[in-house]
Amino acid sequence: MRWPWRRAGRGTVPTIFGPARVYDTEGPDGAGIRVLEVGGAFQSAAYVDGRPEAPFAYLRAFDAAFDAGVPVRRALMLGGGAFAYPRHVLARHADVALDVVEVDPAIVALARERFFLADAERAHAGRLRVIVADARAHLRATAAAWDAIGCDPLAPYDAILNDVFRGVDPDAGLLAPEGLALVRACLAPGGLYLVNVVVPDSPEGAAALMAAGRALERAFAHVSVIPCADEGFSAQDNYLLVATDGPARVPDALPLPPA
Repeated sequence: MRWPWRRAGRGTVPTIFGPARVYDTEGPDGAGIRVLEVGGAFQSAAYVDGRPEAPFAYLRAFDAAFDAGVPVRRALMLGGGAFAYPRHVLARHADVALDVVEVDPAIVALARERFFLADAERAHAGRLRVIVADARAHLRATAAAWDAIGCDPLAPYDAILNDVFRGVDPDAGLLAPEGLALVRACLAPGGLYLVNVVVPDSPEGAAALMAAGRALERAFAHVSVIPCADEGFSAQDNYLLVATDGPARVPDALPLPPA
């Protein structure tokens, strides 16, 4: 997503996906926020004063995993970015252990330096594990370990949260059959898979959202969608797709239109 309301630029850092820029500006509630932009695309943001709450609706929408009536004790987030949501969820849920996979060590270093990740690692020692790896590689290794041993500290997860983007585009491999098979292999029975989808407000965007939803329907028994756009702050819309085989009741989720 592109943000037209930048203010104080704070230099650039080279990353796998292009230069990373950090900006301070105002969020939807008027409070100061710090924005991470990578390769010209918005990635994440945090409050400048260090509070752990997630400043945007699309981040807070991931709370659906913890409000769906399914116990979530171990969760995996694919895509760390500025680590805004990991900080948010660990502050809200003292009984949750969270693994966060981020492919780019430069982004992790930037999050520690500028987005309070180092503070979160100290505050939640033993509950927050930062893994520098490709998302699918981590899923593959986790699934293999579970198959080989039958019990492993890496699996299973009660919820997997997918916020992986390459610029403005989601990682298509995590919605492809192989990627979805790996997700399922790493989920506990009845677990939840949540996918952040960013699309333009257009017929083409609606088609892309539905295509992602249909891909999930081929792998899971139940798929729903949560609109979570931050109005006035982006030319794109965010939606959260929620997939599960279990009886979860997800607040604010809507059924996908029939095919």
